[in-house]
Amino acid sequence: MKEISYIVSLYNRPQLLPCCLWSLKAQSHSDFEVIVTDNTTDNKVARQQKDFVAGLDDSRFRYVRTAGKLPVSDCYWSAEYGMKLAKGKWLCFPCEDCYYPPEWAQRMLTAAVSGNLDLALCDRNITGPEPCGADRYMVLNLGTPGFPGYKPSFIVRAAKFPGWLNKPTMGACSGVDRTTLQAMVRDPGIRWGAVRDVFYWHN
Repeated sequence: MKEISYIVSLYNRPQLLPCCLWSLKAQSHSDFEVIVTDNTTDNKVARQQKDFVAGLDDSRFRYVRTAGKLPVSDCYWSAEYGMKLAKGKWLCFPCEDCYYPPEWAQRMLTAAVSGNLDLALCDRNITGPEPCGADRYMVLNLGTPGFPGYKPSFIVRAAKFPGWLNKPTMGACSGVDRTTLQAMVRDPGIRWGAVRDVFYWHN
């Protein structure tokens, strides 16, 4: 069993994938697997993305084509497909436009284990124009009951994560992660905490 399963949901942005996967490969905590789930219906793009994963020459990285296998072509459905394949004690859900500093997983796991947490939330996000809809990069403070975080911003015990709430019935990304995380931090059966002064980059 691996310590962490990273489930990276892809669509049509092969130019963004290298930064994400190289940042995972460079993590100081090395006991992990990466399941890359690819929703694209464009065969040329799918080949690019599959070839990049293969080119890492790292058995911890696995590419899975999910297009045509899901009820809805959406990153949350794709992430749940990857969850069924995951073997890690902990789950993490990067987007292909994310970057994690090398010590990110080590710090998140240390905080989770020392605090006996089920859910560890990264407290700082540097986010770009695409995910935030703004015309600039911003620093967002996460890890509160009202604003617990986004899809790539946390690790959770696999046994405590049943799946995403209110998944869309058509391709969309809005609000599912916030709804799910807000429900989790209100759940008395979930021990959670924010990991202070650790960040990740989204787009």
